[in-house]
This record gives sequence, structure tokens and C-alpha cells, in this order.
Amino acid sequence: QSAIPADFSRFINAYMIGLYKGAEQNSVFIVLKTDLHDNIYQELMDHESDYVQNIFKSLDGQDLVGTSTKNTFSDRLVKNLTTRVLIDDQGKVLMIYSFLDRSTLVIAHSENALYRAYVAYNTPRPKN
Repeated sequence: QSAIPADFSRFINAYMIGLYKGAEQNSVFIVLKTDLHDNIYQELMDHESDYVQNIFKSLDGQDLVGTSTKNTFSDRLVKNLTTRVLIDDQGKVLMIYSFLDRSTLVIAHSENALYRAYVAYNTPRPKN
């Protein structure tokens, strides 16, 4: 059931799906390599409820769309990282996304998964 919407996929060069295993919960995340940051950012702002939810719809066996009556994202600062977040009626994060740079978009189910992806992305690889 999960899919990158056709109108959105034209901006995607590559993607990776990952799983963050945390102490409290496991969380799926997806990393998208994109073109034309300004265009994709505007496309997300115009259609984020549809696009982001369609990418994650049932990706890990959970129906996230059906768990909230709120279908609007809001801005949130997470450990100095600017994000957009969708919360459920009890205030729990359902989806969160952020650009790590002008070509790397991360979408996750939890703040911890998004932040761990950010840390891994910005950690230099050891030199042999």
C-alpha cells in the first residue's frame, strides 16, 4: 500500500528504507535523495498530508492515516533540527520529516529515528 506519489517521484533520485531500534520502540524511516530543493520543498508544503502519508501508508504494518483526525503538519524544533510533524489526537508523533541538506529528505515515525538518521548522516566515516 505504500508508494511514492507519481507527481512527487519525479524529484527522487534514490531512496533507502531503514529501521531504528530504540529502547522504547522501533521506528521505520525513509531517506530520499532529491533534485531541485526549492521545487520539492514547495511541493511538500502544498501536498504534505497526501504525499508523506502515502509514502508511509502501511509501510511497517501500521495504518497511520487512520489513527488521527488531524491531517495537518506543524513546525517543530527537535534537538536544533527544523522539522514538520504530524501528531495524533493524544499528541503522539505519527510522522516527522526534515531535510538534512538540500538534497536529503528523511521521513520517520518518531523523533528519535529522525534524529538518529541525522546523526548517522553527519558522522564522518573513519579513514583506513
